[in-house]
Amino acid sequence: MPVESTQKMAGIQIASNPEKADEKRDEEESEARIVEEEMKQYKKWMESRDELIKKADQKGMSEVRIASLMGHSRNTVRKSLHRG
Repeated sequence: MPVESTQKMAGIQIASNPEKADEKRDEEESEARIVEEEMKQYKKWMESRDELIKKADQKGMSEVRIASLMGHSRNTVRKSLHRG
């Protein structure tokens, strides 16, 4: 059975349970890793999107046409074309 302690902080009693705190920290770290992985996948998707936009531009397709076909704004297409 976990040992609980009570602390007073600014007149408020706070019950602490080290095992629950560890579980909560582990859960938060796990959620952070999941979000980090999603962000890495998004970055790869963005890179492939930009490559496709550049390829269409090289084939002579207009920014408006690319935007229309990809479901992006013309400004998004323009920014993609001007990235390094």
